[in-house]
Amino acid sequence: MTVQNVSLDDKYTLDSGRVYITGVQALIRLPLMQRRRDQAAGLNTAGYISGYRGSPLGTYDQNLWRAKSFLKANHIHFSPGVNEDLAATAIWGSQQNVLFPGFKYDGVFGVWYGKGPGVDRCGDVFKHANAAGSSPNGGVLALAGDDHGGVSSTLAHQSELEFISAVMPVLHAANVQEYLDFGLLGWAMSRYAGVWVGFKCMTETVEASASVSVDPHRLEIAAPEFELPPGGLNVRWPDHWLEQEKRLYNFKLPAIQAFARANRFDRVAFGAAKPRLGIVATGKAYLDLRQALEDLGISEARAAELGLAVYKVGLVWPLEADGIRRFAEGVEELLVIEEKRSVIEAQLKEILYHVPADRRSRVVGKQDERGAPLLPPDGELSPNMVARVVAARIARLAAENDGGPWLRERPGDYGRLARRRLMPGAFIAAGDYVQGARRRLEMIAAVEDALREADVLLCASAMDPPSRIEDAAETERTYPRQARTPFNVTGHPALAMMAGLSQGGLPLSVQFVGRHFAEATLFRVARTWEQAAGIDKKHPPIG
Repeated sequence: MTVQNVSLDDKYTLDSGRVYITGVQALIRLPLMQRRRDQAAGLNTAGYISGYRGSPLGTYDQNLWRAKSFLKANHIHFSPGVNEDLAATAIWGSQQNVLFPGFKYDGVFGVWYGKGPGVDRCGDVFKHANAAGSSPNGGVLALAGDDHGGVSSTLAHQSELEFISAVMPVLHAANVQEYLDFGLLGWAMSRYAGVWVGFKCMTETVEASASVSVDPHRLEIAAPEFELPPGGLNVRWPDHWLEQEKRLYNFKLPAIQAFARANRFDRVAFGAAKPRLGIVATGKAYLDLRQALEDLGISEARAAELGLAVYKVGLVWPLEADGIRRFAEGVEELLVIEEKRSVIEAQLKEILYHVPADRRSRVVGKQDERGAPLLPPDGELSPNMVARVVAARIARLAAENDGGPWLRERPGDYGRLARRRLMPGAFIAAGDYVQGARRRLEMIAAVEDALREADVLLCASAMDPPSRIEDAAETERTYPRQARTPFNVTGHPALAMMAGLSQGGLPLSVQFVGRHFAEATLFRVARTWEQAAGIDKKHPPIG
């Protein structure tokens, strides 16, 4: 067996193969890969990195200093800013080298970095720099460290909306590999459309580690089919601000979408060819969704059986319209899973607005079709939270498909627990049902064996103390733990009886279980119990 020589420097020096690196290290390797791509294309470019530290990018500058020798060898200069907006202004200047005679490099690709509040304070610089444009062989990525859970921040923040206000496209990578892939695509988009590109960095990905492919040429970046205006879209001088605005809205935004179509930032991840339920997710929320589906026992094959498909978004703004429109064709419902305030959902509703009503997909996300809360706009999502919503939406569609007009038309007549009890049927495949039927026969035989030596079985009817009827949360928690389900499955007659009162004055109960078709014996035993214990004269305090 051949033993490969491995070094800690591989994360920055290997030209191909796989390397195990963290999210922060991927963001440092990224400009090294861009430099190598440019060299292969015959371009003599340089890199410039500036910003201001802040969690989750709090260790980015430390790791950049450690990698200084690798950066310098590749003509990449790192200079942290006095603050975020001065750093952004310096990056803006790096895009103007081609405006002056005798420039040394064909272009300078830039990286700005900062925490979410730093994005807020850079709004003026971002708007001016993005309107002015990037260098044709430069480009800018603006790394926004977002702390959705407010773990190390005085405010939880979401940077997409600030980037959108500056008319900057926003990329949201879901894993470490996408840091490299989306980073290279982001610079290519920045050069092509003449814009700065917002790059969302969340704690879960920045601090993650993974084995990734590091070949800088693994991506074939496609040229879009789009007619650029005379003079292109990049930085120039002189350039009146009203001309910048016209170029930004009439040409740069369409160019961004054309680039996204050509290079598939967004894609159908898996699922049915003609789904009834389409789920749209991005970044960390996409990973939460994958975990939720696994927890629900929904594999990619099972998703196809259920009529479910998943669409993964990489460019969260502006949402590429053609791809999402194709995905939505024939889909009854689109569920958008995204953290914090709606970004994708609002765009999706706008894109589908003019589709005829009889062919338009129902879109839910932050709220359901009746305006009730569904996924929260605050805090963080979790796989459990996503799983509950996905299960409910599948069950709703299953009820409609399986003759459930009452549940669809009169949902208020069903309690929440009743609706939850109806959900599992949506996930039971034919093979699982057959196995369940076999196990049911085994359970029946086991109970019958126990009743051969007794007329009646006496056992608990619940695993928890009783809860007050107005305590909905406690009722919902304890109800699934009641001990009556086994006999519902086996079909043995069972009768729950009051056994006394708890310390809080709430009724405690037991249950009597009899043989099949022996209800008369069961009632006689229960009546004897009631009389002997004086249960019929006890009741909880009223009022």
